[in-house]
Amino acid sequence: MNIPEEVKKLIKSGKKITVPMVLPIIHAYYANGNDTGGSLHVVLDDGNIGKTFIACCWGYAHDNNDLDGMALCVLLLQMSESQVDKIYHLDYAEKSGLRYFAKGNA
Repeated sequence: MNIPEEVKKLIKSGKKITVPMVLPIIHAYYANGNDTGGSLHVVLDDGNIGKTFIACCWGYAHDNNDLDGMALCVLLLQMSESQVDKIYHLDYAEKSGLRYFAKGNA
């Protein structure tokens, strides 16, 4: 998956960005060698979901030429804090094998 292109399509669509739209992009980010959250570690793996943390991750991604991470930060900044919190918890549940929660039963 070309993460920057997927993010661009989502934003340009004008649709409200939802958690189910974003999870596949996050999974692709992990699959691209970012198994501990990459440039977004403090958000995706540590659960620091505030916009300030996401903006800091964008800066870190920028400094490390992580275009996928930068695009993902832009997408997360379009979402509410409660949505990002849900992503963190659903993603954690999925990585931990807690499939019941990962299927939206939380």
